[in-house]
Amino acid sequence: MVSARPALLALCCLLPLAGGLSFRDRLAESVSRLWRPRPRQDPSRGPDRDATLRSVSTEPRRLDGGLEFTQRRRFLQPQQHFSVYNRAGSVERAALDWRRAAQRREDGREERLWERRWEDRHEQQHQDVRTSSAENSDRNARFLSLLTLVRFDHFTCNASTGENGTCYTERECSGMGGVASGACADDYGVCCVFTKSCGDRISINNTYFVNEGYPGSYDATGSCQVTIDKVHDNICQFRLDFDTFSIAQPEPLNNICMNDQFSVSGSTSMPLICGFSTGNHTEPACLQYHTGVQGVIKSYNFDFSNGAELANQDYTACVRMERNFCGIQYRPCQDIVNNASQAFSLGGGASEVGSVTGDSCDRDWLFVPCLTDNVNQPLTIMSDGNVCVDRVCGDRFNSIQAADSDDVSLYSFVKPFRLTYHTDSEEADSTTSETDNRGFCLDYVQQPCTT
Repeated sequence: MVSARPALLALCCLLPLAGGLSFRDRLAESVSRLWRPRPRQDPSRGPDRDATLRSVSTEPRRLDGGLEFTQRRRFLQPQQHFSVYNRAGSVERAALDWRRAAQRREDGREERLWERRWEDRHEQQHQDVRTSSAENSDRNARFLSLLTLVRFDHFTCNASTGENGTCYTERECSGMGGVASGACADDYGVCCVFTKSCGDRISINNTYFVNEGYPGSYDATGSCQVTIDKVHDNICQFRLDFDTFSIAQPEPLNNICMNDQFSVSGSTSMPLICGFSTGNHTEPACLQYHTGVQGVIKSYNFDFSNGAELANQDYTACVRMERNFCGIQYRPCQDIVNNASQAFSLGGGASEVGSVTGDSCDRDWLFVPCLTDNVNQPLTIMSDGNVCVDRVCGDRFNSIQAADSDDVSLYSFVKPFRLTYHTDSEEADSTTSETDNRGFCLDYVQQPCTT
């Protein structure tokens, strides 16, 4: 644009030297050549990149005092006409103005092209950033997955040794004095087994208390005791499960634990026990607590071969009522040792007494609320005219008192499901000797609700 004006001025200065034509004629001829229209673009070659005009025609005419200079432009858009009237001295400015206008149009196209290119490049950069961010996020996710913190509850698990353990991390288990025995929590944790012995304190839930030298026997005098600390302030009961329990039997006269004995002291006391108690539980209020739709309830030191009913027992065994169950059935365990079943033996003597119920059970008894042989609901009258009984004893488990009765299944629909076991301080010294009593072993099955 800057060089166009000097070139045109030089041309105007040389025109008078050519001779033959006047300055006005020479100027008109020169302008005509300068404004010579471009040849038409071959349609097969595509549009002209450098111009928006298809053709330009100039028709200068001589007029008194000047020239009339007319431009006709046909655009790629619908045809338009544009005319400029200038005097002879303004032809140069008209030509430059047209060139500048054309250049501005060209610059505008280039500017818009650059804007589009910048926008495209800007959008591509944003796309690259988004792609890069996504890749970084994916890469970070893959990286962070290696560092993900895994949290899991300290739940009860089955150790590889067959014992019950608690799921901890390996470091936690070692730091608390436990022994890792198998994996848990999808191999993120170890099944940690805690064991304490004489003189120790227990402050971790699900801990084993064993005698010195276990699983060997303990043959010494003195006491072996352990103190249990609450895990949380809101703990109000402890449950003790006898996985293996076998100490000396009671003295043979009245079955009192005189030699070896197991006791629990605290806010609620429990009776002294001895002999066999493997598989039993102790818990305040419900000294024995059982869960599940079916299971076995036994008195302490019960055994078909060598067991003996312990004196001075007075505790409750409970069965948790499972969802959608409204009653419970009790039946004596199967005795494969003795000819006559010894699964239920309370307050009997050397000779069989059969089943005894109600107030006749005045020394040893098992109390079950509204016990009946009738499974119907509502309860109907039993064959002896009673609806149900609460106390049973003797050497046959039956709700109807009879010397020649057999063991039967009995039901209770009173909730919660509880059995209270009571024995006095005399066995052999009682009016009727009870030296052969063994206690009781009952299978239970919860009964589904019928409505």
